[in-house]
Amino acid sequence: LTSIMLHNASRRVPQLKFYIFVGGVKIVERPALLQNGNFVLAVGADVSGDVAIVGTSKNVKGERTVLRYWFHTALVDKVKIVAKKKDVDIVHREDSKSLFNNKTRMTN
Repeated sequence: LTSIMLHNASRRVPQLKFYIFVGGVKIVERPALLQNGNFVLAVGADVSGDVAIVGTSKNVKGERTVLRYWFHTALVDKVKIVAKKKDVDIVHREDSKSLFNNKTRMTN
């Protein structure tokens, strides 16, 4: 796993912060800027096993979680991950609808 891309994201939020956990341990904490409607995150670390990706955005109330996704890297070696909006936790909630549209998807 070398990178993660969040396609068709909202232009309302120019930056998200991503956290990547492997086996419950945080190994990456990095912002990703919006580029042509996509957030691209270079992982920059060895990632294998059970992985959790958490994305947050900042507003006047502070940092809030806007997406969560879990997978095992054994799947990544065999296929490309394509997670649609409905597959990613939180992005379908009412308070996150303005950040993501029905075309939003996450890939590796």
